[in-house]
Amino acid sequence: MINKVIYSVGGFFLVISISLGIGLGVWALSLNTQLTQSQADYRPLKSSNDKVNGDYNKLNIEATKSQTDLAAANAQVIVLQEQLKKAQDENLSLNARLTDIQGKVAILYTSEFGSVAAIDAKIDGSGDDQLKQFWAAEKKSRSNMDNINFWPYIIQSIAKASGLSLEPFPVETGALIIPVG
Repeated sequence: MINKVIYSVGGFFLVISISLGIGLGVWALSLNTQLTQSQADYRPLKSSNDKVNGDYNKLNIEATKSQTDLAAANAQVIVLQEQLKKAQDENLSLNARLTDIQGKVAILYTSEFGSVAAIDAKIDGSGDDQLKQFWAAEKKSRSNMDNINFWPYIIQSIAKASGLSLEPFPVETGALIIPVG
């Protein structure tokens, strides 16, 4: 009887062992199928991830280049702004010189073809005190000496405003203006 019990218990354990073995086999097969499916799903995702990482790296390189280009462009903008400021200052200076030259030329023209009142108005509007003194002396005395002082001063002031270097060259009848250099 003990033998029957031992055989029964042994048979029971054998059935359980076989059932467990079959169950573990089915479970291993199921896991293997899931693993195969997961690997199949992983490959496109890995490929996609590699592509995304490549694109990300490419964009980082482009962003770095763009930042470098932007820094260079900003530096060039600063240089160009300085050049523009310098050019604007030169333009203002040239405009002021041109206005001065135009005023003196208008005085010359008016003194040749205009009335004394028109000359007075132009000279008073010039803001040049020395010119006003020469004109007042010329108008008062109408002498050759005052005329010799008035005309060369106007011509020299035009030359000076133009950037020319003119010096008077004395002659017996007055001053002759010749360019120097």
